[in-house]
Amino acid sequence: MAPRNHRSQPSPIVADSSHGTLVGSSTTGARSSHTMNRSHQLQMRNNRIYIEANDLNQPIGDESSELGKHIGTLARKGNIAPIHYTDWRLMPVAIKDEMFKLVLEEFDIPHKGAREWVLDKFNNCWRRWKHYLKHAWYVPGASMEYNHLVTLVEGLIEEQWMKLVEHWGKPETVNICATNAANRSNVKIHHTTGRHSFANVRQEEMERTGEYPDRIKMFKITHTPKRQNMNRHALNALTRMERLASQMPEGTQPAKAREMAFTQVLGEDGHGRRKGFGCGARPVGARVARAIAAAMAEVEKYKNLYEEEKAKREESERQVASLEAQVNGTISGLAENNNHMG
Repeated sequence: MAPRNHRSQPSPIVADSSHGTLVGSSTTGARSSHTMNRSHQLQMRNNRIYIEANDLNQPIGDESSELGKHIGTLARKGNIAPIHYTDWRLMPVAIKDEMFKLVLEEFDIPHKGAREWVLDKFNNCWRRWKHYLKHAWYVPGASMEYNHLVTLVEGLIEEQWMKLVEHWGKPETVNICATNAANRSNVKIHHTTGRHSFANVRQEEMERTGEYPDRIKMFKITHTPKRQNMNRHALNALTRMERLASQMPEGTQPAKAREMAFTQVLGEDGHGRRKGFGCGARPVGARVARAIAAAMAEVEKYKNLYEEEKAKREESERQVASLEAQVNGTISGLAENNNHMG
């Protein structure tokens, strides 16, 4: 049974009941075959592939590519990343925790933001997998027999596939998809890096020049084909950014001018993502906000401890004052008795 739309597709996989194996896939096992074959070339620590990170806490190096491929394999397994959830935000936290745990079994990712990046990557791979399934196999009103065959060919969990098919067939879903498709058709600017991550592109530029590229430079690097001219829409955007950066008010710092020019042309950051730097890059404002929130929480913790200690001290002082009053009263009573006896 061939896909409805003949296009490049992942190798069919069959998810078994365990988290550790894939059957009928070109990448088998929790650690994929390409990882196992190349493991002697990769940085290892504690029998896991060690992941380095850049200044934005994004994985870099050959190891990061293996990490991305591994997550892509896991994201196609229904017992790990169920496809019937209609939105990543609806995926239970417990399932996401298990995804991260499975990745940590094979990869040592010690840097901050590791869970955030891994789940971002899972989200991207999971959505691409569902997109492929829809365009390759979904037929509105198809028979149960057809859908059953789809699950066999792609190694899907049938209950999940049927729920997803039901969701795709709802009128409101059809309307939303039509709107999204129209919006995508209006996007004229596409990067040219292929599977090479923006984080690795940025790191390579830093190693070549001695400094990290700003977002305008990153745009130029990631949207310039190797053997062709830049797409005219991308070229127009780049030209506008460079012109705006040069026309900023006198006294504006060059780095700030280029940041402002970038956001004026391509828009402000949104949804917790920093445009132009790839998966896992967070807006500066978001990182600052998290740092402030953490600092405020720490201040609040010590404030509460101080208040508790203050209350204990005041209670101790009251007890001491009470004891002093009792002692003074006793002394006064004894003195008065002595006077009477004298």
